[in-house]
Amino acid sequence: RSFEQGGGSTNERISPISGNGISMTDNAGVRVRGMTIYGSGAYGVALGGNSTGNDVASCVMYSNASGGVFIVGVNADGNRVVSNTIRGPGQTYGVRIDDGDGNVVTNNVLKRHGTAGVYMSLTAGSNSAVGNTIVSNGNYGVFMTGAGVYGNRVAGNILRGAGQQYGAAINVGVRNVVASNME
Repeated sequence: RSFEQGGGSTNERISPISGNGISMTDNAGVRVRGMTIYGSGAYGVALGGNSTGNDVASCVMYSNASGGVFIVGVNADGNRVVSNTIRGPGQTYGVRIDDGDGNVVTNNVLKRHGTAGVYMSLTAGSNSAVGNTIVSNGNYGVFMTGAGVYGNRVAGNILRGAGQQYGAAINVGVRNVVASNME
C-alpha cells in the first residue's frame, strides 16, 4: 500500500481536526511519501502495534499537536523515517520512538519542537538517528530515556540552535552510542 503525493490514493495535503494525520496499526511495507501533513490533534504519522518495514519519506509535517512521526509498540520494528522536513511550532517531538527495534531516522530536518527533535523511550532498541539536521528544539536535539532503552546509535547529526539546551542526552539506558555529531 502507498500514500503518495499525486498517487490518487489520498490528498496531497492532510490536515485533520483531531487524531493523527495518518495512523497505521499492524501494517507492513506501507509507503507514506511526498505528503504535507499539518494541524493534526496528535501526530502527523503514527505507526503502532506490529507495524514493520514501513517508510515515511520526503514529507513535510508541521504544527501537529504532539509531533511529526510516532513509532510505538514492542513489535514496531524496521521502519524508516527518511528525508522529511518536520518542524514546529506547536509540536512536542519531531520523531518519537517508544519501544520498537531497528527503526532508522536519517537525512531529516527536525526543528523547533518543544521537547526534542528525536525522542527514544521505554524499550526502544537498536534504532539509529544518523545524518539528520536537528536544530532549535526546546530542550534536546536527541533524548533517550528509560532503563529499557538500549543499543541505539546517534551519529553524524548536526545538533544545535537557539534554545536547544543539549545536543544529545541519555537519561537512563544501556550501550547507547552518541558519536561524531556536530554542535
